[in-house]
Amino acid sequence: MEKIIQATFAEPNDLKRIKNRRLVIHQRSEPSNATHLAILIHGLGGSRYGKNSTWGNFPKLVMEDFPGVDIGMYSYVTALRRLKFWRSISIEDEAATLGDLIRGLDQYRSIVLLGHSLGGILCKGAVAYLLWAPETQELTAKISGIFLMASPQLGSTKVPAFLSWATEDSRVLRAHSDYLTRIESAFREYIHSALSYPVDEKRHIPCWALKASDDFWVDRLSAGIGLNADQQLTLDGTHTSIVKPESKNDEGFRFVSSCIRHAILNAAKPKQKHNPGPARLEDLKFIHELAISFFGEPVSDLGLMREWWNVNENVFWVLRRVTTAQAFKNEEIVAYFSVIPVTPQAASFLRDGTITGASIPSSAIVPADQPYETVYIGAVAGKYPYSKALVILSLTTYLESTARSRSIEVLARPVTADGLRVVDEYEMTPTSAPGLGHLYQTTLGVRQGTPRREQAG
Repeated sequence: MEKIIQATFAEPNDLKRIKNRRLVIHQRSEPSNATHLAILIHGLGGSRYGKNSTWGNFPKLVMEDFPGVDIGMYSYVTALRRLKFWRSISIEDEAATLGDLIRGLDQYRSIVLLGHSLGGILCKGAVAYLLWAPETQELTAKISGIFLMASPQLGSTKVPAFLSWATEDSRVLRAHSDYLTRIESAFREYIHSALSYPVDEKRHIPCWALKASDDFWVDRLSAGIGLNADQQLTLDGTHTSIVKPESKNDEGFRFVSSCIRHAILNAAKPKQKHNPGPARLEDLKFIHELAISFFGEPVSDLGLMREWWNVNENVFWVLRRVTTAQAFKNEEIVAYFSVIPVTPQAASFLRDGTITGASIPSSAIVPADQPYETVYIGAVAGKYPYSKALVILSLTTYLESTARSRSIEVLARPVTADGLRVVDEYEMTPTSAPGLGHLYQTTLGVRQGTPRREQAG
């Protein structure tokens, strides 16, 4: 990354020196007084600077219009520059690189991504990259808006069939390519791209689209898929001309400017944190209702669950979503898991089917202050996709911390796909037939002071 200090936007004097810098940030002072950053990403065969730059006056106008916004110019290897293959990476890896750069931009409260053509794919790809790793999902809250300018979100039908597998760019840009499909799926499942705030747990990243009436490469459906009418504008122009406004009075720039203002306001949206911790007694009623909604009957009786809790308060763990906005604070349980330490006799009964996880008697549970050798994973459930991912991460962290200093036998009887993910994660062995509803077991332990996983016979 390179920083350039200047009162108004101008191209760097020494373009050769920064040629291989992916991100160049134009800021008015050092340290910067700006709280927001707009990153502009060119498309296939485009460039950020020079006589034939993708953007024309665009970055200069944005910097003039928004005193609290620094301008980031992003560049990457594409098209003919890929002939230097030793500097050429896949578009998916490029999106990861952009995502990692965003991770390091701690000085900004929010970031707006603006991508032209393939650059718009990189914008969405970077968000998807952050979403796909639980440890970086929270970073998507820093992205306050995405602007897609003539971006083929579904791919381009103009990519010739004989070239669709010939180059890295063509593989991505062909209609309904695997990578575009995965990105679109990630946005549909995890991102609320409308201007309104989400009512569920999706990440709120408003998106807008600028489309060209005479775009040979990108059709209007592909350019605006998934966006409401008030989040799209079609300009009279070509694939490249719509990102080269002459002045602030150009219709396209006025639209983009208003959307950037919205994105900056969106940066002040309510903040959310997810805090895992032991369930309180009053939480058990909600846990019981959530279990019924996910697993149906039979689930453990609420009275029995309370008996378990009275013996060992660490049997149930919940994930609380805490939302804060100024003086407002709201707390909601969005997921839970249960890990039940059982006596040797109860473990034997669970293995031979004499009892099930739903009917473990409270007398079979080991109190919190006593040692145990076996735990039974009672359940893992989340209300939303994001909370499901986090609660599984919390469960695995809990199990591995429990087994940090000793060997622990783990039993589980998965009844959902999420349960199967857990047994697969720990390479658990079925005691009889594999699949849903069957008992699995493994041993977690230590060897030479480091956690390990052992296959249980």
